[in-house]
Amino acid sequence: MMAERASTEEKADTLENYVHYPSDQIAIVPFKFGRELGATLRGVAVRTRQGVDAVSEAERFARRSNQTILGSNREQVTLFASVSGSKLSAAGQIGVPILLGFIMVLGTMLGSVYERRREIFVYNSVGLSPTHVASLFLAESAVYATVGACFGYLLGQVVSRILLLTGALSGLSLNYSAGATVFVTALTMLIVLGSTIYPARQAFLAAIPESRREDALGDEQFASDRVSSFLPFVAIPANIYAMQAYMHEYLESIQGVTVGRLAVDNLRVHNGQEADKPSPTLLFRAWMAPFDLGISHDVQLRVVYRPERDVYQYHVTAVRFSGDQQSWRRLTPRFILSLRKQLLMWRILTPESQAEYAERGRRLFGVSAETASPAPTPEGAGASEAEARA
Repeated sequence: MMAERASTEEKADTLENYVHYPSDQIAIVPFKFGRELGATLRGVAVRTRQGVDAVSEAERFARRSNQTILGSNREQVTLFASVSGSKLSAAGQIGVPILLGFIMVLGTMLGSVYERRREIFVYNSVGLSPTHVASLFLAESAVYATVGACFGYLLGQVVSRILLLTGALSGLSLNYSAGATVFVTALTMLIVLGSTIYPARQAFLAAIPESRREDALGDEQFASDRVSSFLPFVAIPANIYAMQAYMHEYLESIQGVTVGRLAVDNLRVHNGQEADKPSPTLLFRAWMAPFDLGISHDVQLRVVYRPERDVYQYHVTAVRFSGDQQSWRRLTPRFILSLRKQLLMWRILTPESQAEYAERGRRLFGVSAETASPAPTPEGAGASEAEARA
């Protein structure tokens, strides 16, 4: 008996066709003699011991191998064969589920980023860099991918086991250690991780301080030689003079000093009014490094009351005094960044230090304790970049 494999491409997964030859065309010779003649091994015959069903043994062995097995119970001969059901062309059938899964995970993670913007601002205000914030979302998606793949693998085994017990998969044997299973599991994890790259990028951008963004001060801000913008810092009413005294001390320390990125001269104070609320103002001329370019501008650093938000917020106005406009446009964001960094340090001062600055602020602006403590606003809660941005 010889086996002839079907050669048509459309029937690549069919069983082997067996052609029976008459006995007058078959010669039975000893094994060693046949090997000497160049015969090859085509099959092995096994005789089972008494009481063992040869047909059942042949079926079980066929399920565990890719061999073709013939089993006989002395009345009839049964052929058992396993056929590989995996095709490269079948990968196209999972394209739509993969795309749907990608879109679902992408939408979920994007929604999570936008819903947690306040949380991102808090992370940023306590010192986490944008890279760290984006890594949190990537780590979260990695957990989703790992847990989802493990639970999906276990759930698949449980469901298939139930189907086998109920007879719904009669005649089929599932192999969970096959390469296809590992491939699908790894592909699922890669899809989850890949669909989180864009949301993580959005979280990275949300955590970047506005002064470091390329569009923080747009071209419209530099249409003239004047820049005016609110800084993302709010103050409670009792601290407006204290914070200005704190900033006055910082500016005074770099007055007339040409070391570092910033130098100040002609520092003055002015206690103004805006919307019937006190608006303590620091006036000075700022020179920006490199100092040999001669880039400077006149600055007003104020704490103003914003009725629409019911808060006191920092506001800066800079008017170019000297130097070419192109260099001034390039260096002004660095100047604003220096102010913001110094204002962030206010948050770590002890209550005793803040009280000292409050007393210094009253003397600096010539106000009494009652004037320096205007009626508190419902939203006032201290200087915080996160609160102003939120």
